[in-house]
Amino acid sequence: MPLRALGLVTLLFLGVYLPTFLIVGLIKPSPQMAIPLIIGLSLAIALTFIYFLSSSTRGFSDFGFEGSGYRYIWIATTLGVPAGFVLTFVASRYNPANPFGDVSLQPWMIFLYFIVGAPIQEEVIFRGLLQTTLEQRLRVSFPALGTSISSAVLIVAVLFGLIHLAIGVATAVAALVLGLLAGELRRRSSSLLPAIVLHAIFNGFSAMW
Repeated sequence: MPLRALGLVTLLFLGVYLPTFLIVGLIKPSPQMAIPLIIGLSLAIALTFIYFLSSSTRGFSDFGFEGSGYRYIWIATTLGVPAGFVLTFVASRYNPANPFGDVSLQPWMIFLYFIVGAPIQEEVIFRGLLQTTLEQRLRVSFPALGTSISSAVLIVAVLFGLIHLAIGVATAVAALVLGLLAGELRRRSSSLLPAIVLHAIFNGFSAMW
């Protein structure tokens, strides 16, 4: 059962990103256009998967598409500001290269793509599609730091960290921490909104550093 669940999540991950990068590779847009294209295509594919996987009773609500209480938004903010500041400082110290590479982006592009678009896209994919799918099939939690962490949260957070390794180890570690915090917020609130808020704060510090 665990191997089947992990296999399904791996297929979903590849099913979202392989077609996205294949299409972008065929179109060969400018770097400024490639970023929103990747965000839009991967989000559309993930939403399509969610549509077919959602149950007939709650539908998209099962995958975090519902409102969240102010308590969890407050927790996301109070966690996100200090954690985002510290982890961005560490990542910039050990990975001094520009995370945008040689791509020149206008301030409004950075805001729209990385502080608005990317948090929504990645949280829908990782904490919405992948974490929910794994939680439904692998209901195992373990104690950590006086609380409990879901194995689905941990596995998806590790995957989220691994895909950021290309930027650097420090950035991957920061992404792992973000994934753990966002995953637990998603699990405890039953909503993607607190995770999106947390992610936007992290990306905001990274963009402004």
